[in-house]
Amino acid sequence: MALTASPQAALRATVEYLASLYQQQRASFLTRYQVVMQIPSIGSVYLYALMETEPALCDALCSHLEAATNRNTIRFLVGIYMTALRVALEEWLEQEAQGDLVSLLRAYLDSFSSLSHNA
Repeated sequence: MALTASPQAALRATVEYLASLYQQQRASFLTRYQVVMQIPSIGSVYLYALMETEPALCDALCSHLEAATNRNTIRFLVGIYMTALRVALEEWLEQEAQGDLVSLLRAYLDSFSSLSHNA
């Protein structure tokens, strides 16, 4: 059954959900981040862990969105939304995971949305 939501709405809901999961595991993510900051050579593992979810997310969205949805467009959108999540997550962790990660992510997504509407 195809979703009637736009790809952007579906992605936004998905990355907000992921952010809420990260926030629930605050202590664990903060510890991992602190280790990565002390051992820069493992930083790529941290980045890869976020990036490795992109193909599965793209597949899931493509299988649930209407057939007219272009797969390459979805791949591009997934990359953009996951980058917003990564930037929000890094800022949150730099602040020792204080504050609301989901709100921070929403601010980045809103900024992107306003940029794309003004272009």
